Amino acid sequence: MVNLDQPTIRAQEREMAMQRPRVLAALPGEGGDAVVLSEQEKKLPEVAAGWKRHSFNEYVCEKISLHRTIRDDRCQECIDAEYLEILPTASVVIVFHNEAKCTLLRTIYSVLENSPVSMLKEIILIDDFTDLGARPDMGVFLENYIKKHFQKYVSNELIRHKQREGLTRARLTGAAAASGDVLVFLDAHCEAISGWLEPLLQRVAEKPNVAVTPVILNIRDNDFEIRATAPHNVQIGIFTWGMTFTWERYFWRKRLNNVKNNSTKCVPSPTMAGGLFAINREYFYYSGSYDEQMHGWGGENLEMSFRLWQCGGGIETHPCSQVGHVFRTHSPYKIPEGAEGYNLNMRRLVDVWLDEFKELYYSRSGGVWGDEGDISERLALKEKLQCKSFAWYMDNVATSIDYFFANDTRTGFLHSNGHCLDVGNLPMPLAPQNDVGTYPCHFEVGGNQVVMFTRLKGLTRCAKLGC
Repeated sequence: MVNLDQPTIRAQEREMAMQRPRVLAALPGEGGDAVVLSEQEKKLPEVAAGWKRHSFNEYVCEKISLHRTIRDDRCQECIDAEYLEILPTASVVIVFHNEAKCTLLRTIYSVLENSPVSMLKEIILIDDFTDLGARPDMGVFLENYIKKHFQKYVSNELIRHKQREGLTRARLTGAAAASGDVLVFLDAHCEAISGWLEPLLQRVAEKPNVAVTPVILNIRDNDFEIRATAPHNVQIGIFTWGMTFTWERYFWRKRLNNVKNNSTKCVPSPTMAGGLFAINREYFYYSGSYDEQMHGWGGENLEMSFRLWQCGGGIETHPCSQVGHVFRTHSPYKIPEGAEGYNLNMRRLVDVWLDEFKELYYSRSGGVWGDEGDISERLALKEKLQCKSFAWYMDNVATSIDYFFANDTRTGFLHSNGHCLDVGNLPMPLAPQNDVGTYPCHFEVGGNQVVMFTRLKGLTRCAKLGC
């Protein structure tokens, strides 16, 4: 146990695991600035090839120093914050598959150069069966690079899967190899900024039953620009009834009388994106780690989010911890087991954790898709941990998310003088898709004119359940 009454120290006063080399401010992308290519460069064949390989501009990525600094634009309260002198140790787990050399190495360097030596116990790299024929720089070159440049600073381990396992099982491989007090999961195309680790570790020390996420900054896929964000712009994770993760801006700080004194406080979040978070290693396993029968990736973040909240824990975002992440518009590689595996994940997720609310998912998904496997072990875990219902979660955690059930009678038509409120039947281009207007009433059940008075006292279209 960490003594919470011990002395505190400012993050800037700690020694980092690796001293950052001097980087010229004139180098491309320095400070987090965008890299602007000339018109001639944009036409180079290697630019298009990089986009095809990684779904981001690898050509730009290669122009940026592996040691680039990011301007610390956090609020002054975060910069001046003090943390416990002795904090738990962190095992940073990074999973990659066919990753670009520049993003993977910059992720590792940003961790080493922005993490206190006393807290960073190890970096564990999990290669989830990279195609070394297509990516030879991820083979012997990477192994030698790690030995030469990283292992003298902190313990590094590279574990290679002999077949594609997917994100969930790859992270379980990393967690099993970890020995630190706290597991910190990062994607392989991230950049940690100054002071990112201490807030996560301190909050886990204070509340060992919560997963703590940093503020995830967008590294633009075309020019790699990155900017820190103000505390009042922190976003939290929510979800749709199609079981997809999405963001919601969190405005509560603006409503406080004294924003200054609350700008370093953690924000409760109903869900998390799942790529970047810290969690007490013992609690990770106690609370059920990951569902090992999930395939590839997809849904594991919501499964963990619902499970943590319903089973006595929670999720928080720390505004003082900020990490950049390259968000891509589409995946450059295939998901293991494809749509069949993804549908299995969704079914396991909703059938274990959503109780009667699973109706809202299945009504959207069009029915029951494929096999979900044996869920008895996850249901037994739910009973063992005495987890609360999904209704409790909706009423106490995900309070901004609207819903209604099939037997809800508060549906009907809003009409006057033969015209009804209508969505989607208006002539184009006068009304873009989903604009609301009026149209002669047809009173068709399930059509564009059926509306629902929701639990949040609003109106929503309900042509099908769960909208």
